[in-house]
Amino acid sequence: MANEISLAASLAAARNGAAISATGSGSIDLAGDKFVHVAQEIANAVVTPLELGDMSSSQVVSALFIRNLGADTVTLYRDVAGLEPFCQIRPGTFVLIQPAATGNIHAKTASAPSLTELVAIQY
Repeated sequence: MANEISLAASLAAARNGAAISATGSGSIDLAGDKFVHVAQEIANAVVTPLELGDMSSSQVVSALFIRNLGADTVTLYRDVAGLEPFCQIRPGTFVLIQPAATGNIHAKTASAPSLTELVAIQY
C-alpha cells in the first residue's frame, strides 16, 4: 500500500485588524511497522530521551506528534547534553514534525515537570 500516513496542520493569527493563515496536508508511505502512542513526563533541568517504544535510535521516525499537557514549556534537543535546541512546545500546544535524521530526540523543561503525549510512526 501507499500513503498510509496522513499529515495535516494549520496555523492562523489575527491582531489589530491584520490576519494571516496557512494550512497543509499530505500523505507519505509507511515502510516500517512500528507505532507508539504514550504519555511521558518530561523532567525539568534533566535532558531525557523521548520514549519511542521499541523504535531504536538507529531507526527513522517518519512522523512525530508531541502535545504538551503540562504547565511548563518543553524544549526538544537533538543531543543528549541539551546544547542543540530545535523546538519549543508551549503549554497546551503541540508540534507535528518529520525528524531529519536517525537518533534519539531529547527533551527537558525549564522549571517544572510537564506531561506530554507522544505519537511516533516508524518510516
